[in-house]
Amino acid sequence: MKKFPYKFTTLLKCAFVIGILLAISVIVLNIFKFAKSEIIDTYSYITLFSTVIIALFTIALIVSIMLFSRFIIDDTTLTIRWGFIKHQFKIVSITKLVKLDASNKIILYYDSDNFMYLYINSELFDDFSKELVSKNKDIVIEYTNG
Repeated sequence: MKKFPYKFTTLLKCAFVIGILLAISVIVLNIFKFAKSEIIDTYSYITLFSTVIIALFTIALIVSIMLFSRFIIDDTTLTIRWGFIKHQFKIVSITKLVKLDASNKIILYYDSDNFMYLYINSELFDDFSKELVSKNKDIVIEYTNG
């Protein structure tokens, strides 16, 4: 089993930081609201509790995405992990890898006409593609400037 880290764009990293800061501000504002005793009925308690739970879940999801996102290649599957979220492809269904040199993206073609963009360090592309080709000799590797 070989693991390759996911490459996050700067925009996505900024979105993660903003998401965490917003979730923290939601928690802090709700705690202040609770401390000032502005919450007087059951509906307000339920609203406070559910907002804090959603904010905590958002923080957990973003942190897990930042820490545990990777591509995992084993004997039969390519697993794309994005935090808690996991997607698997059978390696035999992968038909082509196209590396876009200008944008440092990879397009993975599978099951005939389906495709997905992958973000991986350009230095790791050769190792990534060699590992996939070692599992499925029918994968075509292409490079383009697009």
